[in-house]
Amino acid sequence: MTVWISIVFFVARTMNTLLERVQKYKASVDRARIEHIGGAIGIPHAEVYGVMEHKSRGGSHKDRAVAQMTLAKIAAGELTEGDTVVDYTTGSAGNSIAVLCREVGLRAKIIMPSNITEEREQMIRAAGADLILTPGDHILTPQEIAAGISEHQIWVRGAVARARQICTEEERHVLLNQSDNPNNPRAFHPLAMQILDYFKDLSPTHIITASGTSATAIGIAEVVRARLAPTQVVAVDCQKSASTWALKYARDF
Repeated sequence: MTVWISIVFFVARTMNTLLERVQKYKASVDRARIEHIGGAIGIPHAEVYGVMEHKSRGGSHKDRAVAQMTLAKIAAGELTEGDTVVDYTTGSAGNSIAVLCREVGLRAKIIMPSNITEEREQMIRAAGADLILTPGDHILTPQEIAAGISEHQIWVRGAVARARQICTEEERHVLLNQSDNPNNPRAFHPLAMQILDYFKDLSPTHIITASGTSATAIGIAEVVRARLAPTQVVAVDCQKSASTWALKYARDF
């Protein structure tokens, strides 16, 4: 009985330690006014501000989403010490996952199409993650072209399928599943509240964000809508990105 109790306490302390380490992983909330843009876009009186996301440890806004999704997995008992975090990405999420896992003591395995930039590949490997590349040289068939599918969507589908396969076949491999994880947009709720609170006397007219999985824009828009703020949320994305295509045709990606 004594041995059994000591093991239970040891496991509980280990899980709490991992949770605390991830909780300390914070994204940048620094803001800065960006000069001269108002005049460049024909609105000289506009005040433009930016959140300095590049100051985050992983170098982008994806730090928020990755930390939130990881915390949720730990809290649900799905992710523990010694596990490997797995996800598919074509962008900044891979580096954020790699950096977070390195700093909190988890393993990371990133799945990306082979046509990613060499710089991005080097960053992920330098952060200590395993990087698996899936085919990125698909040539569209006439049927795919007629359906409005782009090469980018095919590349992403391949990475998604490989990530899911790994987590099915390998023990202690946990998929974050960023494109279908409610904690992804939820991670941007605090940021949206900070922006609205910071400018509460001015009411920002627009919040503009780049879009990957669309989670950033969705999370911010949810807060804006809940507060009935007179602010328009604008998501900027590539014309044929996987997320834009999925939203347009009501498909998974």
